[in-house]
Amino acid sequence: MNFEVAKALASARSYEMCEGCGMFGGLDAHHRMTRGSGGVHGAASDVSNDVRNILMLCRPCHDMTLTEVGEANLIGLGWVIERRAGVDPREVPAYIYTVNGKGWWYLTENGGYRWADELNVQPKYRINYEA
Repeated sequence: MNFEVAKALASARSYEMCEGCGMFGGLDAHHRMTRGSGGVHGAASDVSNDVRNILMLCRPCHDMTLTEVGEANLIGLGWVIERRAGVDPREVPAYIYTVNGKGWWYLTENGGYRWADELNVQPKYRINYEA
């Protein structure tokens, strides 16, 4: 999938609402696993530009993902996925705002999302790749 198609699907999924904080308007496409980390050619490009790897974030939320402190906190929410974690971002849920509520969601390949039942019943669940 090319980036423009994935971005359009992610934008439609968000209904112009920041998937990080719930504010409306002015959204940026955020790669959960950065293009530099995932690669921009061949199979790596397919993963990087997959709609399941993209969140639509307002500028303040997007800026938070670019700081060391923000990145460390946002890994646990599925907003940032480090390549060295050895996981496929297409299979990692994210704790986000949607028109159906805030919680843990699996992002789907058609630009939608699916409620992560098993995670939403665990208070204060966070992703931990070192477990």
